[in-house]
Amino acid sequence: MYLTEQHDDTHALVRDTDEYASLAFEACQLAGGVLMRYWQALNEADVREKSKGDLVTSADLEAERVVSEFLLREMPEAGIVCEEGTARAGNGLVWFLDPLDGTTNFVQRFPAFAVSLGLARLRDAAAPELLCGVVFNPLSGQLFWGAKDKGAFLGTQRLSVARKEKLSEAMLATGFPRRYHDELPAFLREFALIFPRCRAIRRAGSAALDLCWTAQDLRWILQAQAVAVGYRGGRLIIAGPAVFAATSWATMRFSTAATSWGRRR
Repeated sequence: MYLTEQHDDTHALVRDTDEYASLAFEACQLAGGVLMRYWQALNEADVREKSKGDLVTSADLEAERVVSEFLLREMPEAGIVCEEGTARAGNGLVWFLDPLDGTTNFVQRFPAFAVSLGLARLRDAAAPELLCGVVFNPLSGQLFWGAKDKGAFLGTQRLSVARKEKLSEAMLATGFPRRYHDELPAFLREFALIFPRCRAIRRAGSAALDLCWTAQDLRWILQAQAVAVGYRGGRLIIAGPAVFAATSWATMRFSTAATSWGRRR
């Protein structure tokens, strides 16, 4: 449904570049189709609160099921860890899926959300090796993807690191996750430190899209929920352990709330 001519060109490039990324591309297209069926069509029974301010919808759950079943058929040897609880062990390769990054936006009909899927190889004495990843915005049709040693792309356009050095010229992206509301004072202290020094700060509500827009040179990253922007050579200071999900081939999100500040070089 969402494979436009432009996406056909993108898929051809992805398929020729990396077999894992090609599989992730197909999976994210499937999830995007599910999300668009639910977009602006949720009813009260489709939404519940996992914890204060942390929502899950029928769209999250169905997209997660569709993708996990697809990956099980296509790559049964790999494990999977999903945002809404689906998990299975594998042979050391693990898919990390957030079927709907920006659930609150989705519920409130705010048009900023995405499917985020990445593949990593687990290693005993080292951080996971990130192999590929795709972030798909089904509303705009934007598809960000990348593969290890192959670079990062928006569709067929290769992304490259910007040369800006002045924080005063930067628009920053941030987030204040509700699940860590007790730590809001710490987040606000960091916000107050950075805000006077930059051009602007935005909080779109989808960390995956924030990171991809950063890779696209639209903004820098200031994340209250620790993230690492490594797929384009960006430099980041990180506080916080526990890998949670991959948003692109060398982008990791962390479940521990921590404030981090990243600067592109």
